[in-house]
Amino acid sequence: MNQKIIDIDHPVLLEDTVFFRMAVAVNLNVSSGQRDYTNKYGLKITDWRVLMLLAEHKMMSPTELSDVLAVDKMTITRSVKRLLKGKVIKASRSSEDYRKLNLTVERKGAEIYNELAPKSFEHQSTLLSDLSPAEQLMLKELLAKVMARGRIMLSQAADQPSSG
Repeated sequence: MNQKIIDIDHPVLLEDTVFFRMAVAVNLNVSSGQRDYTNKYGLKITDWRVLMLLAEHKMMSPTELSDVLAVDKMTITRSVKRLLKGKVIKASRSSEDYRKLNLTVERKGAEIYNELAPKSFEHQSTLLSDLSPAEQLMLKELLAKVMARGRIMLSQAADQPSSG
């Protein structure tokens, strides 16, 4: 079994890219912080993010959640179904547009949030503890710029006709 290794002319050093580092930082944060909401409540990371957004905004539609989190609608649909089934959130039809669902936090969701949110923010503080307050602010501002540019690029890509 003699396998030939194929040479790549110009390999990208993945570990040196900003996006690799951002992805790994997020993965490390999620992996080390998800035990509480996964083990105790069976929530996935998207479920927790949906709950956090609904706690902050009081009411959102699945489309709004998808847009804010920048994840596909199917991921949000699956998360919303799990949260509805677990009575963590509830859904009602919009009075302005019957097709639109309004999602809000149920009592059980509020209890989960009130227990886990402080731990989540403490975890974030620990993760960022090697950064000065000025560096933490700079990181937030830089990520906001990257996110804004990413949303513009996504919008522009959606406006392009698909090839194929």
